[in-house]
Amino acid sequence: MKHLTLRIGLVLFSTLIFQPVSAQNFEELKASDGFGQSVSLLAPRSGIQASELGVIVNTNDPQSVAVADYYIQRRNIPAANVVRVSFPVSYSITEAAFNALKAQVDQAMPTGVQALAVTWTAPWKVDCLSLTTAFAFGFDRAFCNTSGVTCGTTKAITYSAGSTRPKTDHNFRPTMMLAGTNAQNVFNLIDKSISSDRTFPGGDGYFLRTTDTARSVRWSNLQSTASTWNYSGGLNLNYIDNSAGTGLNYIENKSNVLFYLTGLSSVPQITTNSYLPGSVADHLTSYGGNLLGAGQMSILRWLEAGASASYGTAIEPCNYTSKFPVGSSLVSNYFSGNTVIEAYWKSVSMPGEGVFVGEPLARPWGTKITLSGGAASIQTTQLVPGKVYGIYGANTAAGPFTLVQDGISVAKPSRTIATISNVVYPFYKIDLAGSITPPPPPPATLDTTPPTISVTSPSSGAVIAKGANFSVTVSASDNVRVTTVEILIDNKVVGRSTASPFTVSINTKKLKPGAHTLKARAYDAAGNSRDSAVVNIQLVQ
Repeated sequence: MKHLTLRIGLVLFSTLIFQPVSAQNFEELKASDGFGQSVSLLAPRSGIQASELGVIVNTNDPQSVAVADYYIQRRNIPAANVVRVSFPVSYSITEAAFNALKAQVDQAMPTGVQALAVTWTAPWKVDCLSLTTAFAFGFDRAFCNTSGVTCGTTKAITYSAGSTRPKTDHNFRPTMMLAGTNAQNVFNLIDKSISSDRTFPGGDGYFLRTTDTARSVRWSNLQSTASTWNYSGGLNLNYIDNSAGTGLNYIENKSNVLFYLTGLSSVPQITTNSYLPGSVADHLTSYGGNLLGAGQMSILRWLEAGASASYGTAIEPCNYTSKFPVGSSLVSNYFSGNTVIEAYWKSVSMPGEGVFVGEPLARPWGTKITLSGGAASIQTTQLVPGKVYGIYGANTAAGPFTLVQDGISVAKPSRTIATISNVVYPFYKIDLAGSITPPPPPPATLDTTPPTISVTSPSSGAVIAKGANFSVTVSASDNVRVTTVEILIDNKVVGRSTASPFTVSINTKKLKPGAHTLKARAYDAAGNSRDSAVVNIQLVQ
């Protein structure tokens, strides 16, 4: 997957100040450089947070307890979000038994919980509907096929693409099962999925039309999805049409598989492929959601092969496309930064008979910030084509925010990299509401005067013992305000201070014994900078 790169110089328009939009619409992402400087980015909220995920445990099921304990620790789920229940283990649960169970969960679950993770493998259905739909909406026979004929539609749901709080926005909690044939399989799923977070993978997607006509009914959408993303900066999605039977109905020995959507009752050779963390895979068949059943392939096989999530029906769906994931929706929502539970649920309009399995919080895309050498790199896939964005800086998370860079946009969904070459604010924000291009400030208001700076300690010629920290004290002033002081040893930044008195503790463990040069660099709010005189120091064992 290719990406678009934007280099952003620090251009401050001090006369234009913007108050932040509501903090609830942003996620705070943090980065540090290992030398004492850190920065926070307020990125537009793209999905459900770990603090908003509820976990349901069956204490009568040892695997459920073990999986829950492991997942709670690995994802740092709040203890208040964990509800423990007890009931017999079986592949199905009756409506009456489930209603009592659901009432217990609803009473104990905090109101702010937006989605649910179920930590058992059985049961996976409640009479005529899937367990995941029953927990999401409560037992509602409208989600069952009540048409009186073998094949019929079921209730459709509303789950808007822009929603990142389904309970708040639509009054339901999408549910996913942390399921597996044994606890270790689920542990592996959890670990691999967590490793996918904000990695911006560049793998491959495979959408197959097979000789199984009844199970290939998604082919038209899969074909258009693959072609839609075929551009520089998009995703490498491959549509394979084997409807004529001249090739294989499956892929094998493929590396870096990111998406694999097909239509077969059982898919051969899936373990010969290498699946990236955060990958999703499913096969449109009648009983893939029959997790421990025989005959048709269980969707658990996808998780065991390395995928992070899958979907399959547990009650006869009669190949209605609305009862299975729509590839275009799944890909676009996932790429925009949704967690996998959100992206998968948004892709199925009639989920009543379908079971969602996987690690709910896997999120390969979204926004990420890194910090190195006084510069910040922001990667994001959240920019909406046709809109213009800005990056803003502030001294506190509450603002006020000053425009740093405007005019950031993409023509199509893409991974965008923006670089702030000189980080002078502790907080930055991406404004997804659209930025305002400010007029240039009058020349008379421009601050072109750099700060004055000197190192007051240590003195030149100082001998310092290796292994112990030593402090560098700097005197800095400016006609307006000094925002940041950097300490450089041998012309490499080793520490920073953003508040007077400017004192930085230096760890000598990373320095070799011998002679070194030390200096300080001061920045003001307009981006002007000046270096101090060089101080020579000697590091001894």
